[in-house]
This record gives sequence, C-alpha cells and structure tokens, in this order.
Amino acid sequence: MPHNSNHVLAALDTFRIEVPSWGFADTGTRFGKFLQDSAASTLEEKFADAGQVHHFTGVCPTVALHVLWDLPAGTDLREVIKLSDKYGVRAGSINPNVFQDQEYKPFEPAFYHSDIGDWGMALLLARAAGPKAFVLVDTGHHYQAQNIEQIVAWLLSENMLGGFHFNDRRYADDDLTLGSIDPYQIFRVFAEIRHWEWESRQLADIAYMVDQSHNLKNKVEAMIQTVMTAQLLYAKAALIDHEALQKARREQRLIDAENCYKDAYETDCRPALREWRKSHGLAEDPLQAFRASGYTERAARERGVRKKGASSYA
Repeated sequence: MPHNSNHVLAALDTFRIEVPSWGFADTGTRFGKFLQDSAASTLEEKFADAGQVHHFTGVCPTVALHVLWDLPAGTDLREVIKLSDKYGVRAGSINPNVFQDQEYKPFEPAFYHSDIGDWGMALLLARAAGPKAFVLVDTGHHYQAQNIEQIVAWLLSENMLGGFHFNDRRYADDDLTLGSIDPYQIFRVFAEIRHWEWESRQLADIAYMVDQSHNLKNKVEAMIQTVMTAQLLYAKAALIDHEALQKARREQRLIDAENCYKDAYETDCRPALREWRKSHGLAEDPLQAFRASGYTERAARERGVRKKGASSYA
C-alpha cells in the first residue's frame, strides 16, 4: 500500500466517469469500417455493454447518448427508461450533433479558422448563454502542444469548468484509450483539479466522461481499460502533498515543487485500487474478470449473425 492510502481510498469513493454509447459500436474512417461481431448495433446492445463496464468497475453508472445515432425522431423515451432498469445504467448526457457539417471545432475539421476557435471563446459563449452553461474540455481537440492543464486551471478559477471528454491522441482526435499516449498529461489535469479542491475545501462539480471509439480493440475491454486508467491516475493525483507543493512554489524551489508531482505519479497505487475494489465487492482486476465472464463470446455469437454485411458508425 502507498503512503497516504486513506487519501487514495477516499478519492476513489468520489470518482465516477460516464461511458459513451458510440464507444461500443462498429467504427472506422471515411475509407472504411472495422467490424467486430461483438460490437453493439442497437441502443439496447449499447446499454448492455455499458452495463458490463459498470458491473465490473463500479464507477460508470451512466451512459452518454447521441441524439441522431441513439435517439432519432420518434424514439419512445419510455423504452430508454426500461433499458436503464434492465441493464443497471442510466442515460447520462445527451450529445447534440454539432460536427456532421464541415464546421465548428478547432483542429479537426478546422485548422486555421473556426467559429469557436479556442477555450477562451468557448468561455465567453458559455457565459453569454446563461448560468447553466459551462465549458467542456475535450482532450482530443486541442492544438498540438496545448497546455491543457493550464486551461483547466483557468476554467476552475472562473468556475466555468463543466466537464471532460477524455481520450488520448497521437495527432488529431484519435479517440484512443485514456493514457495510452501520454498518461502524465491526464495526471497533471487531475492534479490541477485536486489542488483547486484543496485550496477551496470543496469537491469540484465536474462531469468526467469518456469519448473514445476503437477500430481494433475490443469495445468493452477498451472501455474498462480506460476506466481503470482514469481511476489509477486520479488515485495518483490524490497523493500530492499540496502543502509542501504550495510552500515550494512560494519559496521558488522549483525542483522540489516538481518532485511533489513526480513522487505522487511514480507511486504504485495499484494495491490501493485492488483494496478499494475488494472493499466494494468488485473484482480486483475488472478486465480479467470481464474476460472470464465470456460476455464477448456470447455477444459475438448473438450479434454477429445479424450484422453480416452491415456497417454503421454508431
């Protein structure tokens, strides 16, 4: 167990992350689709897959839905409620379709000009929209070498950080599993949040959401992998000694301040995570437990027959 393990366990008790319906469906590029027999092709199958992620991780009680992919005109919302009851996960955020036309986001599809060019413009628009509007940080849609944790710090200071769409990327919005390219960046993001909470003596009201879709990785396994990584990085951020960090900053001891981050990041929090899961009646290794359940093989047999020759983005 790492030192200050009680901080880790307490932090994990507060952590929840939403999974996206589109992350369980067949996906691809404009050049072709990558089909998996076990991937979801109906709303019920997406709820079923999301239910598996929550069952094995215990921290994903909601699934984000997309207006056109999941809720086309004429959808009976009573059926959505039935799916929530059946699979143990509720409908979460409802994502509008604001990217199908070739406009809107900076850095994919736009590169030089956008109606909403950066986080500052998003902040101004959110404020103009009223007190219920906040800024969402999508880690896949920033310019190259963008200092995302600084954006997070600014939005926290302005009480305008509403949530995240978490994924990782190598170039543009690659929708890769969280931490697969740069786990230290996500750690730094969590570190800024934890520091704000330490200073303000309150929990930040932030919606943590996954935004990923994989062509080759198994859909449910990839989602469990991301959730486990998010928990691990959040746990590491909970180990930062903020009093020592603040003192080192005031005294301009930059190396010591940096080491406050590095010491926490390099601490092995996996034993604490296993203890937390065990105390909550969960498998100590959610990914291995899911694989042992045989769910993927059953889904492939049941869904694969219906999907032959079909393809869809979500």
